[in-house]
Amino acid sequence: MILKRESLVALCFFCLCASHARKSGFAQSVDRPGAAIVKRTDNYGDPLPEGAVARLGTVRLRQPFASCVAFSPDGKVLASGGADKRVILWDPATGKELRSFIGHSHSINALAFSMDGKLLASGSQGSEIRLWQVAMRQELRRMNHLSPVTTVAFSPDHILVASGGQDNAVRVWEVDSGKQLRCFQQEHGNYIHVVAFSPDGKLLAAARSNKKVDLWDVATWKPAGSLEGHKENVT
Repeated sequence: MILKRESLVALCFFCLCASHARKSGFAQSVDRPGAAIVKRTDNYGDPLPEGAVARLGTVRLRQPFASCVAFSPDGKVLASGGADKRVILWDPATGKELRSFIGHSHSINALAFSMDGKLLASGSQGSEIRLWQVAMRQELRRMNHLSPVTTVAFSPDHILVASGGQDNAVRVWEVDSGKQLRCFQQEHGNYIHVVAFSPDGKLLAAARSNKKVDLWDVATWKPAGSLEGHKENVT
């Protein structure tokens, strides 16, 4: 008997799924009278949808259209955010989802952990900045950048959080109150790619789409210089 190529492919796929199910230990039929109903899982121990026989691959470390990631300072947690409007925390050693934060109404563009790992900041296309308490699994505070957020960063002492957006503005917020302390806005059309505090917390840097890096003295909030030399945008 000669099988058509489509039939052969379908047969191979069926055999592969059956083999996968047997290896997972869940090939027992539930159609026989008295047979135990077994909750099926994949090779990683994660449950399968109802009616599914096997999963090729894994759901671990998977997020639709993920656009940003950030490690906790101790490297034990990986955060990701994306177009599904969720912030997901993962165990990078196993790839297993630990928890998720839901609340944003638009896709998430930026993530940052505080240096002590207790707080996580997320910035969205909908202009929101949300601060999350990692251990408590709840939202602490939210702020409005007034423009899609492209970057967020905590000061080393986690007293401040800075944000940058498509409105070419760098905004500095007080974590405890959510109050905006400063706004630096220059050169219309040059949106902010990234913000960062120096390790000692004395300087704040912002890279704009004009290929410049601007610096501010955190103690006085006065300009501390502008760095030029990049031929392309600093990201």
